[in-house]
Amino acid sequence: SLLQEYIQESHGQLDLNLNVNGTWKRLKPEGHLGFKMPVAALPATGIRLEDLGLDARFSEDQIQVTSFRARSGPGHIEGTATCSMKEWRISRFQGVLRGDRFQVVHLPELQVLCTPRLEWDGTLERLKVRGEIHLPEFSASGLQTKGLIRPSPDVILLDKRETPKTGATFPLDAEIRVLFGEKVFVRTGGIEARLAGGLGLRGEPFKAMIADGEIQVAQGHYTFYGQKLDIARGRLMFNGPVDNPFLDVLALRKIKGATRWEEQLQEVQAGVVV
Repeated sequence: SLLQEYIQESHGQLDLNLNVNGTWKRLKPEGHLGFKMPVAALPATGIRLEDLGLDARFSEDQIQVTSFRARSGPGHIEGTATCSMKEWRISRFQGVLRGDRFQVVHLPELQVLCTPRLEWDGTLERLKVRGEIHLPEFSASGLQTKGLIRPSPDVILLDKRETPKTGATFPLDAEIRVLFGEKVFVRTGGIEARLAGGLGLRGEPFKAMIADGEIQVAQGHYTFYGQKLDIARGRLMFNGPVDNPFLDVLALRKIKGATRWEEQLQEVQAGVVV
């Protein structure tokens, strides 16, 4: 009955052995927690977790997750974690997450496999995350690229609430490298392309994420006014906010003459430069 909004079709087993002694001001728990869930569906991401398991041990000032594991799609993830406690509050935590080809999204418009190598350490005031995420397979198709239909300028909204400006609200200190594998495809907005490269993501507490790196179009084409143009050069270069890369794209179609003597002349290349 836990987390019914996020997890469906789940069943499992929970084993808990906990002893507590001491005083109200200083309780001393000791024990073990074991959790096994053979299958669980996550509708929001379209995946099914299998063989989900967790083992943890309690002590006076520490909760130690000795093992965590789960399978999704063709891959799996596993890890460990330690939470230090002080007066029944988490004073510090650290952990490691490893995996191989773990399916994190399986939706008609988006499918993602990832191989994470992450380590984290910190407190509730500042969480430090380091490592890399390799994307062996990524497929995005038909994603919504247009904005919502907005009211016309003469529409007046009474008692309109001001929308607060939102930014990074979690004290995250992150340095993560994202690397693309051989099967990273994008099919949307007239573009069909295989991407390569990678970028580094850097985040500071309460600040927007910064990206540094380059993503190239290894192979693809762009449909423009009904014409299919081969992408001769395609680069997204990041050196600042992750949603504002520098774009360098050259898409061409080579045109030759209809007769033999025209073919011997210099071919014509027509296309677009972005």
